[in-house]
Amino acid sequence: MVTHLRSEPTDLPLLEQLQHLIEAAGPTDLTASLSAVLSQLGNGAELFCGDSDSSLTPAEVAKMLGVSRPFVYRLLDRGVLPFHSVGRDRRVPYSAALAYAERRDAGRKELAETFASADADRRALVRELAGVD
Repeated sequence: MVTHLRSEPTDLPLLEQLQHLIEAAGPTDLTASLSAVLSQLGNGAELFCGDSDSSLTPAEVAKMLGVSRPFVYRLLDRGVLPFHSVGRDRRVPYSAALAYAERRDAGRKELAETFASADADRRALVRELAGVD
């Protein structure tokens, strides 16, 4: 089962109370994870929580990845995201959607670093050509 978590402004007092309870419980891996979840929710983030055996509909994958449903269907049709059929419907393993998101984010980071490096090289070349150090 996958759960979509988000908080409303009216939830902030409850989130603060839960945070205090977690802090009082003492530091453990679980309390650190719960504290991180509460912090993200308090900052307005939307979170998806699920076990690795869960399956998502294409609409749920689209919401999770922040893309359109037709884009998810293209990923399914091209074999980028694995799926299994449930009748006429398709289901994507939660772990596969997470892995895709991680690959996508790593690719975006690499691309951003490449552009930043190229920009720095360009500025250095311009300074060198202009005789400015």
